[in-house]
Amino acid sequence: MSNVRAELNWVAFLAGLDYPNLLGKWIDGMPNDRILYGTDGGGLYCALHDMLTREALAEALELRIRKGFLSERIALEIAAKILRNNAIDTYRMDLPKFSFS
Repeated sequence: MSNVRAELNWVAFLAGLDYPNLLGKWIDGMPNDRILYGTDGGGLYCALHDMLTREALAEALELRIRKGFLSERIALEIAAKILRNNAIDTYRMDLPKFSFS
């Protein structure tokens, strides 16, 4: 199933207060190179979606670090994949990837 991706568009609004928990389940349950962040909105919608997604992702990853499931470095790499690198790979964009090395 290398062509299947989970895209976060609208999930922030559909999940509501459960967004961090839902995102955590996605991180736990599927390869993290299959989760894409993006939106088809603009203006305030885009800004709000970005804020909600970044906060939910931080909360989900922080919980996994605190429980010892992830190191901080791995959590940062997962965040970089979800927020940027996965889209670059999926859409074969000629852009630099974020790296921690």
